[in-house]
Amino acid sequence: MNPAHAFADPSEIKSFGDLLKTHAPHGMGSDLYAQVCQANASKQSLDMLVMALDIRKSTMLMKEAIRFDLYAKTVGGYIEYAEGLVRSQGGWFDKFTGDGFLSFWLVSPNSLADTMHTVLKLSKNLVDRFNVAVIEELRRNTKNMPRGVGVGIGIDVGPGYIETFAKDISVLGSPVVGAVRMEHLCTEPGDLYCNVFPGHVIQQNSSKFNKLLRLERCVMETKEYPDGQEIYKLVLL
Repeated sequence: MNPAHAFADPSEIKSFGDLLKTHAPHGMGSDLYAQVCQANASKQSLDMLVMALDIRKSTMLMKEAIRFDLYAKTVGGYIEYAEGLVRSQGGWFDKFTGDGFLSFWLVSPNSLADTMHTVLKLSKNLVDRFNVAVIEELRRNTKNMPRGVGVGIGIDVGPGYIETFAKDISVLGSPVVGAVRMEHLCTEPGDLYCNVFPGHVIQQNSSKFNKLLRLERCVMETKEYPDGQEIYKLVLL
């Protein structure tokens, strides 16, 4: 028996399990449910792909909105659409952050390339949805439209943790930091960046991805690496 399990309060495990269901992929099976609950109880990490999406210029758009209720309806509708899409494609929807959201997919070495392909197709869907429908609704409800409105996306892969936080669950760990760091590099609408490891996965499986995107390796300064770090820009086709 794992020693960590001996100290796990059964009521805490049940509460955690109940919270999972509001974030989990649609149709989550019992094996996945048990895997995540066990990892939480034993404080073990789970390999995951994390996606961070940010609505660029959202604070300025909110300030310039003619009707705040319409702004909330437009952005809220997009987030609801994104949550449904993520959870229908095997992902977990972590939270809405006010100007974007975090989501993640549990992966294994054998499933990573296929999951990456799923997430990148989903990313293209989310970019297109915003550019075609959402931005027009925002234009109709703004006094001034700043340049650069759109979505930016960051992706990273690594060991993470699903923990209870402020009476809800949240994903924590290095791939969250990495995905958010990649998202912060986005400067133009539709930008998508990933860290070196997921970029390497795409390179190693180029035949799977070459009709979906063009991979560009570059070096950019980040807060953690002011002298620059290698990353990949994913240009969706």
